[in-house]
Amino acid sequence: MKKAKRFLTGLLSAALALSLCAMPAMADEGEGNAQTSTIKTSVSTIDKTKKGSITIYKYLHSTELTGSVAGTGEQQSVPDGATPLKDAGFTIYQVKTADELVAYYEAAGKPDAVTADSYFENGKSKTADNLIEGIADKAVKGKDGKTERKTDANGFVKFEDLYVGMYLVIETTTPDSVVKPVDPFLVSIPMTRVQVGEQATGDQLKEWLYDVVVYPKNSSAKGDITLVKKGKTDGKENEIENLPNVIFKLQRYNENSTSEDKYDDYTVNGKCEFTTNGSGEITVQNLLKGKYRFVEIGYAENKESGYIINNNVAYEFEINDQGKLVTPDGATPNSDFVINNDNTMTVYNHKPDLEKDVKQRDITKGSDAGNDTDYAVGDTVEYTLTIYVPKNVAKLKTFKVVDTMNKNQLMHNIDSVTISSKSVEGQDVVFAANTDYKLTDTSNADTNTSEITIDFKAGMSQDKLNAAAGKTITISYTATLQPDADTTTVGNVNEAHLDYSRKTDIQEGETDTPYEIHDKAVVYTFKTGILKKGQDGNTEKLLNGVTFDLYKKYDEKTDKLKEGTTDTVIFGIKECKFLTATEAKALGLNATEAENEPKWFKVTTLTTAGEGVNAGCATVNGLPDGEYKLVETMTNKGYNLLSGPVDANLTVDYATSWTVNDKFSSDGKLIKRDVKTTTFKNGQDDYTYAPITIINRKGFDLPTTGGFGTLLFSGIGVLLVVAGVGVLLSLKKKNRA
Repeated sequence: MKKAKRFLTGLLSAALALSLCAMPAMADEGEGNAQTSTIKTSVSTIDKTKKGSITIYKYLHSTELTGSVAGTGEQQSVPDGATPLKDAGFTIYQVKTADELVAYYEAAGKPDAVTADSYFENGKSKTADNLIEGIADKAVKGKDGKTERKTDANGFVKFEDLYVGMYLVIETTTPDSVVKPVDPFLVSIPMTRVQVGEQATGDQLKEWLYDVVVYPKNSSAKGDITLVKKGKTDGKENEIENLPNVIFKLQRYNENSTSEDKYDDYTVNGKCEFTTNGSGEITVQNLLKGKYRFVEIGYAENKESGYIINNNVAYEFEINDQGKLVTPDGATPNSDFVINNDNTMTVYNHKPDLEKDVKQRDITKGSDAGNDTDYAVGDTVEYTLTIYVPKNVAKLKTFKVVDTMNKNQLMHNIDSVTISSKSVEGQDVVFAANTDYKLTDTSNADTNTSEITIDFKAGMSQDKLNAAAGKTITISYTATLQPDADTTTVGNVNEAHLDYSRKTDIQEGETDTPYEIHDKAVVYTFKTGILKKGQDGNTEKLLNGVTFDLYKKYDEKTDKLKEGTTDTVIFGIKECKFLTATEAKALGLNATEAENEPKWFKVTTLTTAGEGVNAGCATVNGLPDGEYKLVETMTNKGYNLLSGPVDANLTVDYATSWTVNDKFSSDGKLIKRDVKTTTFKNGQDDYTYAPITIINRKGFDLPTTGGFGTLLFSGIGVLLVVAGVGVLLSLKKKNRA
């Protein structure tokens, strides 16, 4: 009795082990057409002369599918959401003969109980390649001599005419849609028929089932991935933005592909090209297990953003067994491609930037550089260009800077150009002309421009440029303010532009139409002048030939002393000496000769013109902001000199309003700053140039010499002569006596 109980317990254990790897049953059975099979049963003992079958129904289930029930070896209903899986290949191995099966059941409960794991080498994956010695030779062949059989379009495959025994079932071919094959499992032919529900009575173990039906479960676990496209302005850590309108092509690895790299275009919902949305994202759903890549194509039409397209760069990724986004083994590291833990990937693009600054004449403005300032004609104006170098500059065909000025306003001093960057240690790295860059005077007489071009790619060494990738390059140079410089609110606007390739790895012969980033600066200069009139009673006339000396009050914030001196100012192209305290007081510039009174220096001499539209006028162009006075030194005959200096102050408060842009035009240009309006203020009032009207008045008439006065003096002279003669005669008479 005890032996019988142990025998039945063993049979039940084997059935339950099988049921763990089976799925809910189908309604029908048949060779690809779901026909109903006849159940072969026996009572009490196993008939070792009979043959049986193993029928496999392969269905694809999503990972979210729930409600699975234990397999029974018979047909069952299939849960909603499961779909037939075609081309799943199975191979079965007879691991126990009929006698061995019976013996195994009789020894049920002893330590030598086997599982599917028993037939694989320890520590290795449970595949046909890792079977223990001797098991591979036990694969069951069909009538065609093949051991593997694949499911049809209904997910059906059947192994027939099987001898009584125990069989190991291995999924040896897994369709692409399956992320993980089912674990190998054991099937006993026959197995005890399991009755369930109301049929579960005491005699439920008395029948044997020779035709076994199993439903091994596969999970699709398809991956949903999101690509996030971001743009970086290298050297500006905070300038990162999402990039819309970038086109990518999706490709999938195919071992059988005829392409050189084994990647073929992969279509999802009828397309293989995807464009980032307004948030810079692309989402692709239901990707099967496998290796993929995104290849960057370019921008949607007329949607250029200035970021460099990563041409010929493939971003490789993989969907694993769990539908997770992972980095494939052996993938080339790429810091511009980051796979995140939430099934998203981030792809970075790069762009440079350019900033043009002019050195401030007024050092109190809080910065040494800005976009506007004022200078005197002849002054050397210092400029700085800051180039934010993209990380992938080594892959660009074009990378150059062009600086342009109106030669009537400003002229480049080409010999003043210096270029440097910072090393990793923060030390200055100086670029050598004609070694690390090519410097060219590209001035154009037809357009009246003064222009220099700095080309980092014109056959030059790339070492220092590449070392500056992701950092900044500083270009310093000077220009001279010209006599014809504009003195109005228009100012002397000048600009620089950085030209760089739109994509990486442009091949020889390919057209390279660069992006351009423009930035501008403006230099103001002013003028003063006089209108000289003479007044005689109620009559006025313009006076020509009247001279004035123009003096400027020294301002230590704006005026520059000659190096090594304390009394000489560099003003434009001239060296100007300070007046002594005595001289300043004599001219009426200072009230006293106190040591701490303001210092003054002579700027120039003005002389009023003669006839014509400029009669009585004299002007000085190209003056910087400051305090000035005019001292009249010579006037017309009959007119009095002015009794003191005349104020000619240029205390102008100017404010430049810029139109600021951050979007590239359809032709690939970005004008970062453009002068919108400029205001000149003198105190609370708007300032515009107007000559200083100076009036000289006629002098008073002194009495003329002549007439009565002349006769009077003549008479006195005659009397003096007569008196003298009389004295002489009287002296002669006395001597005779």
